[in-house]
Amino acid sequence: MIISKKELGQLVKKARSFKSDKCGRLYTQKMLAQDIQKSQSYIGDIESGRTYPSFVLLTSIANACEVPMNFFDPKENLDIHIEDFINQQLNNMPDKEMKEIKKHIKEDPRLKINHI
Repeated sequence: MIISKKELGQLVKKARSFKSDKCGRLYTQKMLAQDIQKSQSYIGDIESGRTYPSFVLLTSIANACEVPMNFFDPKENLDIHIEDFINQQLNNMPDKEMKEIKKHIKEDPRLKINHI
């Protein structure tokens, strides 16, 4: 499953809504931005479907909103998407090397893959 920017934005909004329900008050874009040390306009760009966050940033959003990472990709595992991306770039990579690259991809805040 490939999630469009718009769909991901809607899921981030939904995650903020869940956080609002948990804490009993509105969890705003500004609050989320402060929690993940980004600007409110960046959160707005994500929610409106203008940009994708990196894996690290999406993980930060999930943590801040207190939702599991698979909330943003409920039907498939993120590892599958990373493996597909790596396989497209580096054919038939050994599993050990694949795991090491996946780890680095997930932790690199500069990396943006245009599908999740």
